Amino acid sequence: EAPVANDMLEINVSGRIFTTRFSTLCFEKDSMIAKLFAKESPFGVMPTDAHKRPFIERDSDVFALIMDYLRRGGRFVGVSGLSVDTLAKLRDDAEYFGLAGLVKAVDDAEAARRVALKKADKKRLAETIAAEQRRIEADALVKARRPVMQYSYFTLRISDGDKLLEDIEKIAKATAEGFRIAHKIPAPSGQAFMFIMERETTDEFDVTTGEIIERAEESD
Repeated sequence: EAPVANDMLEINVSGRIFTTRFSTLCFEKDSMIAKLFAKESPFGVMPTDAHKRPFIERDSDVFALIMDYLRRGGRFVGVSGLSVDTLAKLRDDAEYFGLAGLVKAVDDAEAARRVALKKADKKRLAETIAAEQRRIEADALVKARRPVMQYSYFTLRISDGDKLLEDIEKIAKATAEGFRIAHKIPAPSGQAFMFIMERETTDEFDVTTGEIIERAEESD
């Protein structure tokens, strides 16, 4: 059935006013919403508000999505930003208004959302498994420690009182850190001695490759 003569109208949907065209509302000609505004509506006279605007008691936010669908000529845009709850309400109202095209669009969008969620779940599972595998491999790394000799060299300047005290403190510190005097070499001048000090320490290495994992710290 053809729409009423004046193509423009305002609709009150639970207190929210929508301005549209009859031709927009009649995009799906066999829908209930098209028949509501037909010249000879099978649903009789629509209720109106105080300003004689047709009144529809439905969720106005969902109705805004329905109007967007109708204005776009049956294209459902922006579905990725809608919550599951909103999609459920939209499908319910699409059925209420007899918009078969919108019902199918919502069903297709929900099916695509489920596929995307399944893919995301598979990806997360694969990442979790890979991370756990890396952790297991790291824990299974065979490590060993081997002894190495570490050397330090000190000069004891006996001709300079201030330097002598400083050198003695350095040698004492090295001794406290586990070094021992391996060699004492006098300088040709007789005014100083070279001390070669050593201690046994370890390098940590992978026994399968021989690669050093953690080297023993060098002494100053």
